[in-house]
Amino acid sequence: MEYKKHQNFKCIIKASTLKDLDDIKLLADESRQELGFVLKPALRESIRNRSLYVVKRSASSPVVGFVHFRNRKDRVTKIYQICIDRCVRRLGFGSKLIKAVLKQAAVIGQIKVALQCPEDLPANYFYYQNKFSIKNIVQGKRRRLIVWELELIHD
Repeated sequence: MEYKKHQNFKCIIKASTLKDLDDIKLLADESRQELGFVLKPALRESIRNRSLYVVKRSASSPVVGFVHFRNRKDRVTKIYQICIDRCVRRLGFGSKLIKAVLKQAAVIGQIKVALQCPEDLPANYFYYQNKFSIKNIVQGKRRRLIVWELELIHD
């Protein structure tokens, strides 16, 4: 099935709750090749810290994507994982999650958002499309990683 890119689908983006945990873990496990192994206790802790956002089509629908991040003391927000259900990729849900993290980071005075992505993944084009810039390429445990950053502009 082919989807038009960035259609304006209505969705809800919110801080996740423990009710979302099983949906998030299932999505993470389905994308283990890209994300690596995501531990449920780490997700639970991120829910408690309000550093895990989910996207749903409606309040009663299951989670179709998530972004896991942390606001560091050095004023850099680090994105650890972003994942969208394969069935609804390329519909703009990932970009909406990124925008939610950028907005939250700007509100609390962060200076940039950073992440790393294995260089062989198509997700790198997604980061480019969302205005991130390549800052470095580093050797990870198993493969090379592209270091992406987006500077935040404050008024």
